[in-house]
Order: sequence, then C-alpha cells, then structure tokens
Amino acid sequence: MAKTKYDAAETYEGCQQDIASLIAAIQMELEAHAEMARDEGINYAHAGDLHYIGDSLAKVLGFLIGIDEEDEEETNRLIADYLEDLKA
Repeated sequence: MAKTKYDAAETYEGCQQDIASLIAAIQMELEAHAEMARDEGINYAHAGDLHYIGDSLAKVLGFLIGIDEEDEEETNRLIADYLEDLKA
C-alpha cells in the first residue's frame, strides 16, 4: 500500500481550513451563548464566560502578531493597543 506524501504547503493549507472552521464555529457558539444569556437574564457568570474566551483569543492573537507572553501586563497593553488601531 502506497503512503500519501504531504508537503508543507498542503499541511499549511489544511491547517488554514481547520482554523477557518474553528473561527466560524466560535462565532456560532458565541451567538448561541448570547441567546442563552438573554434567555436566562445576563449575569456575571455569562460575563465571566466571555472574559475567559476573550483572554484565550487574545493569547492566540498575541502569538500571531509576535507578542512575547512573558510580561502579561505589557502583553495586555499591546493587544489592547492593537485592537484599538483596528477600530480606528
């Protein structure tokens, strides 16, 4: 039986597609979470959920834009600045 040989470009493309699917699923689940929170009456547990999700996504963003995570305060400031620049 012949083995399929994958090269870096195919692997990269597959990862890109997987990440795009993850981002779409996260958006879908955030919408479901918002609906659930509205139905239950939004409380601090719901806000805490989003805070945790935001922190996790900020770490991913920090990695992608090359921010070193060793100084958490500086990392948070750089990411906040980056997000503000996107809004402008």
